[in-house]
Amino acid sequence: MDQNYQYQEQNPSVQQSSKGADGLAVASLVCGIISVVMICCCTYLGVILGIIAVVMGVLSKDEYGNKSTMAKVGIVLGILGAVLSLLWIVLTFAGFISVPDFSNYMG
Repeated sequence: MDQNYQYQEQNPSVQQSSKGADGLAVASLVCGIISVVMICCCTYLGVILGIIAVVMGVLSKDEYGNKSTMAKVGIVLGILGAVLSLLWIVLTFAGFISVPDFSNYMG
């Protein structure tokens, strides 16, 4: 029995998975998601993480110099989280001020 084995070399043109995702884009997406989640429970953290998500999303680039989809979604979620958290803070203070006995607490 003649057994001829043909071995093929691995294709060197296949890209490794480490080049696929930019670290800043992933961090921007994670911070954006957390900032949206923190709107109601920890609003100051939502504002801070939203700003961080926008900054990291703007700074991230893929290997061709373009923004990845994760970076764009991170920027949108960061803006949404920061704006809604600020709106929540303003409405909360406006609610406290509109209470008739608020002046008694301030004095």
